Amino acid sequence: MENDSIEMKIAKIAAKNWGNPEPTTIEEATKITGKSEIASIQGIAKVVSLEEFDVDVLIGTMDEDGNLALDGQIYTQDIISKDIASKISKGIFREDKFDSILQILSTIHDEWVKNNSDNFLRVKDGKRREKERQFVPLELLDWKEVENDLLFLKPILEASGIELDENQLKDRFEVVQQEFLTRKGIYTHKDLVGFLERGARSYPALNGLETKFGGNIEDLLKNPKIVEEMAKQIEGRVKIKSKEQITQDILTSNNPELDDVLWAETSVDNVEYSERFPKIDGPISRREIILSRTAGVPYPTYIDIIGDHDHEYKNEIRRPTGSEKDIAKKYKDSIEDRKKVIDIEMIKKELLSGNSEVGFVYTEMDENGSKQEDLAEPVSMPMSKKMFELGKQKGIGFPSDIGHVQGQYDPKTLVYETSFISFEECSEKQKNEIKKRNAKVNKFQQKVLESKDGRYDKKGYISIPMYKTNDGDSDFKYTNYPKATIEDYIKIEVTQRELAEAGILPEDFKWQEKALVSKKDIAQLDNEQNLTTTEVGKAKGLIAKLREIFKDKGEKND
Repeated sequence: MENDSIEMKIAKIAAKNWGNPEPTTIEEATKITGKSEIASIQGIAKVVSLEEFDVDVLIGTMDEDGNLALDGQIYTQDIISKDIASKISKGIFREDKFDSILQILSTIHDEWVKNNSDNFLRVKDGKRREKERQFVPLELLDWKEVENDLLFLKPILEASGIELDENQLKDRFEVVQQEFLTRKGIYTHKDLVGFLERGARSYPALNGLETKFGGNIEDLLKNPKIVEEMAKQIEGRVKIKSKEQITQDILTSNNPELDDVLWAETSVDNVEYSERFPKIDGPISRREIILSRTAGVPYPTYIDIIGDHDHEYKNEIRRPTGSEKDIAKKYKDSIEDRKKVIDIEMIKKELLSGNSEVGFVYTEMDENGSKQEDLAEPVSMPMSKKMFELGKQKGIGFPSDIGHVQGQYDPKTLVYETSFISFEECSEKQKNEIKKRNAKVNKFQQKVLESKDGRYDKKGYISIPMYKTNDGDSDFKYTNYPKATIEDYIKIEVTQRELAEAGILPEDFKWQEKALVSKKDIAQLDNEQNLTTTEVGKAKGLIAKLREIFKDKGEKND
């Protein structure tokens, strides 16, 4: 039984990761994992409010009947009880799974700091360990260090029925880390040093900690040499960026977690503050939160708190609640409208590079879907895999999954799905169409290669349709089927030579020479874009501001 315990599973994973022999007994497992599994349990307990009895059962000091456990081993049971698993699952899903997990990881890390103070300035065999970089908030660690804590937490989550996408958690951590740096105003080495010098005022877990290699840690952080070395250790793993670098990265980043929508709200008890500073009440994406602190958009300056002894002005960022959730959902749906303006370079990069495999894209419709004439035209054509992925992920180039239908009592059923199949899996008819497509591309590429007059190096534009799918609304009797409509066109500056190298035909996206596109045409396109505006994020003002900021850095959004 002990070989099936969660502790044994954790120890085997840890042993493999750390290059240790695989344990065969609980005693060997405990030597590998140390107290890490206890820290994981305590971290979960604090975040999801487990009772003391539940913690004792998980750690193994009590059995499920409330009797003292004789062996005192951790995780000697082969599974977590359904009751405890249910409590953990409900607690973690109460708001946002990734918020909760990062909060648990942060709690685990804080407890490690408190219990390992002797690692600060530790000397072993006459040599410094140089681990001071770990005595900081979770957000100042790199992802590999966060993964070490996740190593012990993940099996507990899995045993509680919680699936975890580590790549998605990593994406969220990177965004939360960037939010932390901008919230704390850490843009330079000097800023980082100032943060560290404040000790427990910056990081409360340091309060009262002593190390046998120098005494009180906060007192040690008054030594400039120690702080400088600690900052350099951190910067060796976490890159500290200027406001301009952060703004540039956030504008072009394709991290989907940046478009997670939160709620911004200002509490103010002095009218004077609301006259002097912008008041906020509405949805805002994480991307906009960071931009507000670095580029001053979508509102002039992000102010965490202004106050004196009698009055206070404070901006709070939190998860939407109640009716705010519906507003936030609509706001999130509108994010793609703003992203199409600021992510053009990213889309261009994805379109012109990456997997050039050509397969066949076709649309499948079930019985319900096939009867609906108002659905978008089905797709049936040869297409590169990268183009297919752009469509699936961003609705760019072709309508992807058009929607779902929901009856009065039936769950949602997919009625319209677009799929990609490789050449080997195609029917003979589909293979012939791919071959014809490839022949046209090869002919075009050859013409470009042989050309010496520069005609294929002239700048021009391709126009890529951006589709938007409107969900069907259901009442008690009838179902309105969803539609996919072209929301707008993304214009990307590109030469025909670049298209040839990427295996794209000019007619695919109506390539047009730049000289033939007038300023009037461009202005008309801008007016037709109808970007979403809200009380919080006024997109037109946002883009205008960003254009002004980056006009000398070659940033354009034609």
